[in-house]
Amino acid sequence: FATTYEQTVINGVISGDLVDLPGGTSSAALGFEYRQDTLDSRPDDVAADGLFFGFFNDEGASGSKDLYEAFAEVELPLVANKPGIYELTTNLSGRWTEEQYYGAAWTYSGKVGYRPVEWLNVTGTIGTSFRAPNVREQFLKAQTGFQTLVDPCVVPEAAFDIGTGYNPANDPRDARTLANCEAAGIDPTTFAPNGAGNNQFSTEIVSGGGTDLDEETSESWTAGLTLEQPWFSNFDLSARVTYYDIEIEGAIAEPSAQYIINDCYMLQPSYPSSFCGRITRDATDGSLSLISATPINVNSETAKGIDINLNYDQDVTLFGRSVGLFANLATNHKIERDITQLDDEGEATVTELVGRIAFPEWTGTMSAGATYGDWRATWSTRYIGKGQQPDTEDFSNAYEGGSETCYGVDDGDVDCRDVDFVDEFWSHDVSIGYTGDTFNFSIGVRNVFDEEPPLVDPSEYTTNGGNVPLGAGYNAGIFGRTAFIRLGKKF
Repeated sequence: FATTYEQTVINGVISGDLVDLPGGTSSAALGFEYRQDTLDSRPDDVAADGLFFGFFNDEGASGSKDLYEAFAEVELPLVANKPGIYELTTNLSGRWTEEQYYGAAWTYSGKVGYRPVEWLNVTGTIGTSFRAPNVREQFLKAQTGFQTLVDPCVVPEAAFDIGTGYNPANDPRDARTLANCEAAGIDPTTFAPNGAGNNQFSTEIVSGGGTDLDEETSESWTAGLTLEQPWFSNFDLSARVTYYDIEIEGAIAEPSAQYIINDCYMLQPSYPSSFCGRITRDATDGSLSLISATPINVNSETAKGIDINLNYDQDVTLFGRSVGLFANLATNHKIERDITQLDDEGEATVTELVGRIAFPEWTGTMSAGATYGDWRATWSTRYIGKGQQPDTEDFSNAYEGGSETCYGVDDGDVDCRDVDFVDEFWSHDVSIGYTGDTFNFSIGVRNVFDEEPPLVDPSEYTTNGGNVPLGAGYNAGIFGRTAFIRLGKKF
């Protein structure tokens, strides 16, 4: 493979003061930019045609696009040093973008900052954005590979007997999965192309780009309040609370092949979901034959929440030496995090994510320590809140679907269900570092208390192969307690 990515950029900006206003001198900037992106990724014949045993075929990528932009920004200090208005400033900006394949669009941003007194700042922002698909998302040619996927429509071995046929009492699947398979034209009580219980198939996956993708656009606004304590001169303390509301239209995503299958047959309350059209089955036996995992526009995403930040600094004297103490806290509270998808008939499916694994209501980081000259000692703590997947099964035995591992009280076992939740997770790091003019180093330990990550059933959430949720922030637990040394030198 030989891949070349080229980007040519020509831009220019002029800026300067405008006129004097009651709050100070206003300023402005004007600019333009031209950008050309080119992608040329060429495989040899073996890679392109998939001739090497066990390897997929990859046709590479090739394409180029142009982008033109013009922008302006103005800063207006409206009022200053008046009763009830220590400072009132606004910032306005706009941008015109024309993309070769997606036409022209206007975006804007407005910001305002108001200080009734010096130590209190009230801020607000509003704005829009525009992002055309990048060259990979547009020009990536077909790539195919094979992956072992699970077909939930295959009848389980425990639920099918050659002599008596299907026994629903021994089927661990839920009613939703059975109904969706039936709606797709598959009989989940008899479907077993490789034999009952053999629900894993080596399936071809195709991915690639396309100019049929829509651009991403967004609207957002925030409101914030910052307090910088003025009452004590021996330490600095600031606190900021920010509310944000973001909506993205046409967000681009690349779903995994197994997620496409699960969403179609298991996750949605009715068939079809917006992903079902990406599944192709063999015309002879109905087994999974091809999954299209190309990028898609997921229609819309929303995010609403609150950020809270605290910062503390103080200089103290210890043993006759000046030492700086510091502490910083950053937390996030998710109020809403939704994805809305439209199927081919225009029906909307809303997936609410807050409270699920990887989308806890609360997350946060805290660091505290001391500085002495060029030395710095830091203790850091990270917190991830609990998560719970939707549609939790009732406690039952393996035959009724609660779990594959518990045979129930009638067989001398207990009732149970798949683990589909994670508890709160804390991890702690400690480090000591030195920063000189040209040389720096640090030494420390990550995950000091060797906290283990939460484990879940892979049928409930995608895991790393060891039952640890993927993409949920548990790397510290996966690697355990680890020591590190960093060295740096400037030349």
